[in-house]
Amino acid sequence: MASSLQTQNDPVAGKLAEATISGVSASKKDPPVVETNITGASSGYLFMVDIDNTSNPDEDAYICVYDSSGSPTIVVGTTTPDYVFLARGGTRKVYSVFEDAGQGIPFSGGLSLVAKTTGGAGGTEGLANDVTIRILSS
Repeated sequence: MASSLQTQNDPVAGKLAEATISGVSASKKDPPVVETNITGASSGYLFMVDIDNTSNPDEDAYICVYDSSGSPTIVVGTTTPDYVFLARGGTRKVYSVFEDAGQGIPFSGGLSLVAKTTGGAGGTEGLANDVTIRILSS
């Protein structure tokens, strides 16, 4: 078996954003918090999503990602996310997202996200404990 290593002249992604979304109360009456524009950019490419849901052994974490240009005001339970990534209860899941020509998923208004117990537009329940999300982008 052969292997190789190539040094890249220009790194594809230069930003690693991290957000720890605090768990809601056990009653889950409070809606989950929206982390706005965690990429700190108006445009770029999304390359990786790393979800650490190990502190919620009994709850799946659906990370709803919004391109802030398309949904500047995010209403949890109403606004449809642009992308949804899942980490099963008690797990850490890493998604690598490369599109054509080595580019990630383009976004035009910065990325915002929320962690919920259901995917899609519906659902307003946050998770009982913290979830840490790391986003690699340009």
